[in-house]
Amino acid sequence: MSGASQSYTVNYMNIHGGVGGKGGAGGEQGGSGGAGEGPSINYSVEAENFAIFQIHSPRPEQQRQINSSEIEQFKAALALVRCPPPSQIFQGRQDILEKMAKYFSADLGQRHTYVLYGLGGSGKTQIALKFLDMMNRCQTPRFTKQFFINASSRQTLDTAFMNIAISQGMGKTSEDGSLWLISHVEEWMLLFDNADDLNINLFTFFPRCTHGNIIITSRNPQLAAHGPQSYSKVGDMDETNAIDLLLLRAVKEKTIETTQQASEIVKELSSLPLAVIQAGAYISKFSCLPRYVSIYRKNRAKILEWRATQSHDDYELTVYTTWQISFKQLSKVAARFLQLCSLLHHNNIPEVIFEQAAEWKTNDAGQEAQILQAARGFLQNFLSAAGTWDQQCLMDIVAEIQGYSLIDRDDIRDTLSIHPLVRSWCQDTLVDEPIARECMIDIIGMSVRLTGDAYLGRIGLMSHIDSLILDLATIKSMFHTEYACIYSDSGRFKEAEHLQAMVLKKQKQLLGADHPDTLWAMGNLAATYHRLGKYKEAEPLQGTVLEKRKQLLGADHADTLWAMANMAATYSQLGRYKEAEPLQATVLEKRKQVLGADHPDTLRACQVLVPDRDPTEVRDKPEGRSVYKQDEVVEM
Repeated sequence: MSGASQSYTVNYMNIHGGVGGKGGAGGEQGGSGGAGEGPSINYSVEAENFAIFQIHSPRPEQQRQINSSEIEQFKAALALVRCPPPSQIFQGRQDILEKMAKYFSADLGQRHTYVLYGLGGSGKTQIALKFLDMMNRCQTPRFTKQFFINASSRQTLDTAFMNIAISQGMGKTSEDGSLWLISHVEEWMLLFDNADDLNINLFTFFPRCTHGNIIITSRNPQLAAHGPQSYSKVGDMDETNAIDLLLLRAVKEKTIETTQQASEIVKELSSLPLAVIQAGAYISKFSCLPRYVSIYRKNRAKILEWRATQSHDDYELTVYTTWQISFKQLSKVAARFLQLCSLLHHNNIPEVIFEQAAEWKTNDAGQEAQILQAARGFLQNFLSAAGTWDQQCLMDIVAEIQGYSLIDRDDIRDTLSIHPLVRSWCQDTLVDEPIARECMIDIIGMSVRLTGDAYLGRIGLMSHIDSLILDLATIKSMFHTEYACIYSDSGRFKEAEHLQAMVLKKQKQLLGADHPDTLWAMGNLAATYHRLGKYKEAEPLQGTVLEKRKQLLGADHADTLWAMANMAATYSQLGRYKEAEPLQATVLEKRKQVLGADHPDTLRACQVLVPDRDPTEVRDKPEGRSVYKQDEVVEM
């Protein structure tokens, strides 16, 4: 075995042989007892580089060398719990390493517990190993003994403690291992690695003592409870360090050109350490640094599943297989929830959309319920037995996914986020992507509240809709108004125009040209034409709306005055000022009479200005569903 010489001590291990032989015949002064057939001996074991083990007993004649099988047992046990060195190409993470060093340097003699948690592939284990290596290289090493514990299952935990017992000459059970740690009041270190099983209470494996040191690596944020003031969430690398890591693994010299190429790659990979290392290995083999991004974008799933033959550490999983292991542990509902969220933008996913969608009421119990069967069926998982929204159900699902760091939650804004690479991987797990997209499109449509006070919420959905909707034709007709509203509020008037034209056509067919809902649909389309500069298309629609409202509501009604103001605004844009002037004057006079001279709407009429957006109102259809009422164009 190569490397620096290391000394290991096995303290007072007992070997029990057979019963001692009968004493020999006594002489005149009493003879000596006969030789025992197999005495019990106490001994301590010293191993220099696993060399010769000597047995120490009260009498020299009872000393002996232990046999080769015992030596091999010690060696094997010690090898299994020995902390491996960190990767030779480890980069960065100085902030976390400094925090750990400061923590473990304080209050010597007391128990220290530090938790590193984060997404699989973020480099938690390597940070822990780098820290231990850093402490070993100090002039006065901090930890007397270091033990590596595979904490992925109860079996591996028990085995690790058993090996501690064997390697320290304390026995052959996991209890013996814990007992050795408890009885040795010194600065030993336990590294609990990959403590990812949500069903294991890791505390039950901690030695019951107040001394010693513990580091835990896990995907589960809940384990931070073991170090409430001593933990780090391990995220993506700093871009500069990620570039250095990529070039080291790719075996490329760092130049201005290679740095620029590497920068583009690490941005594409969000600086996730495992993905960066995997990319570097791929580049090293295929010599494709300048072309890697284009290759990756065309073959993302294949590349992130690719395994290199050569490596710098013991981690054997690829990026995708790392997450697939966690994904398989999720319940069916949690897995589907994660997949649906992955179809949205990776950041700021409002939890409330699921609650609002669950409260959607269909127009009839038959057709709409059947059309929305997939979405309503999924949302059923978050309802109580009484059919009402159950927040705890959602919290349980999110917590389950959080347990593997596959999703993050902002508890101030009540929003969710997914790592960009995890999001891409989740989409790759979909075997029914069109159905999943349809389900999520329906959920968004069901969640939209067409009220003025929900304006900012609708704007916040735009990034998610851009990710979700690949073709406007995939939006069901029952949600055209809702999606048109979102596009319009977000300034995406081209998409709004397309949907509003279909809404108007449908309203005319179902309700007739004079129905109030048809007039609102006509007004909304006219407003969008106005914003797009299509004033000639807007004018006839606005003229119709104005005349119909005069007939149905009267010349002094607020909705009629809005239509009149909007008509005047379009005339002005068309340069027809003589036609615009009397309408503007009428609007101003009527608003003074009805609203007063200081009302905001009156002041708008006075200023002849164009506001940023149309005001919004709400009214209820007979069946109780809210409908969007929008001013037809921007008023002067």
